[in-house]
Amino acid sequence: MSNKSVDKQIQETVKQELEGVTVRLATITCSCGKSRALLLMYKCLYCKEWFCHACAEEHFGKTVEQYRKENPSVSVEAGGL
Repeated sequence: MSNKSVDKQIQETVKQELEGVTVRLATITCSCGKSRALLLMYKCLYCKEWFCHACAEEHFGKTVEQYRKENPSVSVEAGGL
């Protein structure tokens, strides 16, 4: 493998790692005023708003536990990415 292709692979790896760090460090403020890490927030597919856990349950009309009981095969995780 040539040095150019190795350098390009290294650059791409570094870029991907930096993007991952950026996502992990990003914070969003919910309309209730709570700031949380992006990975702990929920995004509505329709209105595109981001919500903390409590506001997400209110917005979506049910708790995570209720949703899991109705949809046992679906994984419910924060982050909506």
